[in-house]
Amino acid sequence: MDEELLAGLFQRLHGVADGGLGKVQFLRGDGEAPGARENGESAQVSADLKAGHLDGYCVGEPWNSLAVLSKTGWCVATSEELAPRHPEKVLMVRRDFAERSEREHLALIAALYEACRFCQQPENRERLMEMLALPQYVGVPIQALRMSMAGTFDYGNGRVEKQSAFHVFAGEDVNEPSLAKAQWVVRSLLASGLVEDPSLPAERATEWFRSDIFHQATSTIPS
Repeated sequence: MDEELLAGLFQRLHGVADGGLGKVQFLRGDGEAPGARENGESAQVSADLKAGHLDGYCVGEPWNSLAVLSKTGWCVATSEELAPRHPEKVLMVRRDFAERSEREHLALIAALYEACRFCQQPENRERLMEMLALPQYVGVPIQALRMSMAGTFDYGNGRVEKQSAFHVFAGEDVNEPSLAKAQWVVRSLLASGLVEDPSLPAERATEWFRSDIFHQATSTIPS
């Protein structure tokens, strides 16, 4: 890859976030790219790009669309292109909480699962975007949200493509914390160089990716 591109100052939220793993995969480096920094605030990166403090960044939506909307940046690639159906956000709790407050834990999982299914329905997207645009939530122009949540994605520079799987909130095998997802996390950590021990067993991740608890929580929810 062009050394001038690698020498640019790029922002990511955290090295072990899925965005950070995606950036390393995209740059195809053996380690971290020169000039990269992390732990920034996602809401700030678009303003930093506009001010010239950054040459690029790797974060989720709608911060990419904000740069496109203001014509200060464009999107090179999406995580869906780099790692289709990769794991995204997780609900993680302490073991003692899960054991001490089992009923509340299961109810929380069930509520989030139902919320995901609501968000996945196309007829609910406009209502969802209106809520997210409010100042107490994401607090961005609704058009920035619509640029990735309405079935298409605007990369900037006139490139607009259909992206029906850009945001996948629910569906077959989407929400279950499965062994396959655990293995993807371990493989990505090893490939990025963030974890150096090649003997790290992916199977051990099933201690944290508890599909059994997920099925217990969602078993009574109508399909």
